[in-house]
Amino acid sequence: MAKAGIFTELKATMHNGYYDELENMAIGAFEVERGPRYLVNQISKTRTIASSAGLSAGIDLAFELLLQLSDPKTYRATMTLMEYNQSIPWAEQPIRT
Repeated sequence: MAKAGIFTELKATMHNGYYDELENMAIGAFEVERGPRYLVNQISKTRTIASSAGLSAGIDLAFELLLQLSDPKTYRATMTLMEYNQSIPWAEQPIRT
């Protein structure tokens, strides 16, 4: 996504083992955030660009997007169905830019 220019003028994150590689791709075109599990760049009501820091962070991101596209009841029901740990701090505090 970075090489394709999708993050231009946005923020992106990645697994902590690849921050330097992502920054080398950024070349000033976008900002690399070190630390967040995921980032959601809300471009408009119909356009969202997101990135996550790895596999489990991608699951967290998927739940964040589910919450944006559905409702809290569906969000919680899906978490319960998947036996997803609902007590993790970031499940209630999404990071948005």
